[in-house]
Amino acid sequence: MAAPTLSSPSSSLAARPRTLSKSDLIAARHCPAKLYFRENGYPDARRDDPYRAMLAIGGSMVEALARARYPEGILLDYSGDAASDFARTRAALEAADVTLFEATVLVGRRQARVDILERRGKVFRVIEVKASSFDGMEHAHEVAQGRSGAFLTKRPPNRVNSDWEDEIADLTYQVVLLEQIMPGFVVEPVLALVDTSKTAALDYVPGYFAFVRHPASAGSMRRHTAHFTGSREDFALLDVVTEVDVAREVAIMRDEIAELALRFESRLDAPFEAHTEGVELSSKCGKCEFRTPGESRNGFATCWGELAEARPHVLELYNVWSAKAPNGSDLVPYMV
Repeated sequence: MAAPTLSSPSSSLAARPRTLSKSDLIAARHCPAKLYFRENGYPDARRDDPYRAMLAIGGSMVEALARARYPEGILLDYSGDAASDFARTRAALEAADVTLFEATVLVGRRQARVDILERRGKVFRVIEVKASSFDGMEHAHEVAQGRSGAFLTKRPPNRVNSDWEDEIADLTYQVVLLEQIMPGFVVEPVLALVDTSKTAALDYVPGYFAFVRHPASAGSMRRHTAHFTGSREDFALLDVVTEVDVAREVAIMRDEIAELALRFESRLDAPFEAHTEGVELSSKCGKCEFRTPGESRNGFATCWGELAEARPHVLELYNVWSAKAPNGSDLVPYMV
């Protein structure tokens, strides 16, 4: 059940202008220095992680199931040239009723690839597919009763739950960009998630998918895609993905994400110092994906300098993330 494809001309291998992708924004939101490392090709410790590769395969299956809801969907080839990809997306969106997979939205140098973009007249549905799971039945019940649901904190002011911030921020970024290029249209944000309140009625689930592993570019991880190969009857028995409206969650994060997007866009070509102004070293650095000992370019060492190789290291302290300095501040900034 693979989608038809609109192909693109072969792209030049020459260096292209940097753009701020969804992944760039999410990484920089956690730590601004990561934008510099991503844009300048620093090695990522996750690149050859077998566990993450396994998760990527699972994620591609969820994406294939989400797409299987739209047999008329058109897959837009990814050329690597954001401007060209955006031009093809705009051309495809001239149709009043169309569903696109991997559409490209570009505003200035802010770029987003949309998993599923559905146009029905003056309404766009932006569907972000995630392999994350939630209880769809419980969420719907809570929302119907006027409660917070799965994605918001339980107590006022109801903010986006920290467990779901990345997913909502990702989708909010897409909505902000699409509204700018399509003024006057209604944009509806949707998350497509694995629903634990549903049960698959088929055995040997991987047998219903065809997998494609794409080669990794320098400094990036391998990308996996999958196609659902079963019948419509099979899909009905395996449909464990639920689409959920997250308009209220997107509204909460909208101003923050719009402001961050402009800020990070302005830093795409900036030197390292511009990315780290006002940023403190912290216990979170211990899990940095750019901590790559032995590499000539080690992002962690770029931030920590000579303290990167200290032994014993402050980040090795037990529960360092919750430890406090004598003045009550976080321990790591106090010590370094």
